[in-house]
Amino acid sequence: MERLMNAQFNTQKYIASALIAFISSFLIALLVQIAGIDTLLSGLGLGLMIGLLAAFVFLKNTLFGLTSTKIYAIAMGEHMISFMLLGMLHALWK
Repeated sequence: MERLMNAQFNTQKYIASALIAFISSFLIALLVQIAGIDTLLSGLGLGLMIGLLAAFVFLKNTLFGLTSTKIYAIAMGEHMISFMLLGMLHALWK
């Protein structure tokens, strides 16, 4: 019974993760459209700015010891790459 409950909880995590990814992509596409970004480099810049903003927001967790520096670096590296790729893709996909 416990395995079934854990499996259902994991399924919910994956569904929530996919929804968050779609929402993030939509919001970046919206920013690209509002800003009139239409080049690869401009999209990269927008993604970099969003990634840096996210890094600063989560930095306080590391400063107060809620996460380790290594975990912070890995998580923020992944976010930076994701946001930069999304910015470039949405800038070119008009």
